[in-house]
Amino acid sequence: MAIANPVEVYGASTTQEAQLIKELLGEAAVHAEITEDVSADGEWMGASPPGTHLSRLWVDDDKAEEAAALIAEYETRRDAELAARDVADAENVEARCEECGKISGFPAGTWGSVQACPDCGAAMDVGPVAEGDWWKGDGEEKPSRV
Repeated sequence: MAIANPVEVYGASTTQEAQLIKELLGEAAVHAEITEDVSADGEWMGASPPGTHLSRLWVDDDKAEEAAALIAEYETRRDAELAARDVADAENVEARCEECGKISGFPAGTWGSVQACPDCGAAMDVGPVAEGDWWKGDGEEKPSRV
């Protein structure tokens, strides 16, 4: 269904967010379309560099107010969830022990310190779980070095 009198109602920071909001609007019977900047300025090496453009959502002008209300409700819920996540992250820090591979939680105030692993007692750095340790499962032995 084509939009007769298009009005831009939202500039999403990612294509995924644009799709999410389009689905949200569709569930409320508000037809929306997404446009992206696919000009030479908006594209780089066959893909858009992050943060250089917005995925824009458009609706028919007679649905703009309804869409704006739904989007405002979405943003309120999103912001509340992000704030709750920030509080939870501030309360605990997860770290992976390099000796036994187990992930343990520590109070946020211990960030950047060295603590004893609650499982094996080895000294461990408290900070984010390193993505490079994906091969270590809880309790698995580290591969031998040759």
